[in-house]
Amino acid sequence: LPRGSLQRDAADTPVRMLGLDTDITDRKAAEQKLIRETRRYHDIFAAAGVAIVEADYTPARQLVHRLLADGVTDLQAHLEKHPELMRSTMAAIRSVDANPQAVRLVGARTRQALLSQGLAAALLEGERHFVAQLLALADGCKEYTSEARIQTTQGENRDIVLNVRFPTSAGLRQTALLCAHDVTDLVSFQ
Repeated sequence: LPRGSLQRDAADTPVRMLGLDTDITDRKAAEQKLIRETRRYHDIFAAAGVAIVEADYTPARQLVHRLLADGVTDLQAHLEKHPELMRSTMAAIRSVDANPQAVRLVGARTRQALLSQGLAAALLEGERHFVAQLLALADGCKEYTSEARIQTTQGENRDIVLNVRFPTSAGLRQTALLCAHDVTDLVSFQ
């Protein structure tokens, strides 16, 4: 990375040129590695055999931390007494990305339609599942798994195994992966 500057005297005549070359080989190699890893992640995300939605769970994490910091010891009872806290937090969670399998599972016309709706909107008994997720977060669990049922945009009910992998980073945006395994045919068979 070359950099240079020209120094001039009072008459605006160039008198000295300063230059500096910086070796950025390591930085360029790191950038290329990041690009490859990002492509690899997106390829795996798109090709996964299950529906995956990445959602910003920062509001959920903040609610749990705030309630625990306020000394709430029975989180479930508190949320039952103040359902507006849970509902407003649930409404604040935004879908960030979704793979093609998630779009198909909920019957959305496009990926963007699913992102604006979110998987939680299709989840029947969504509030019950969300409270259970908040309790799991408060207990320090890394994930939440449950059998659930969703309703597609066409009104069809699908049985799923829902697995939510909670955010592990302490960054500004804490995303969770919601994986939905469609087990409707298996449930029908049983």
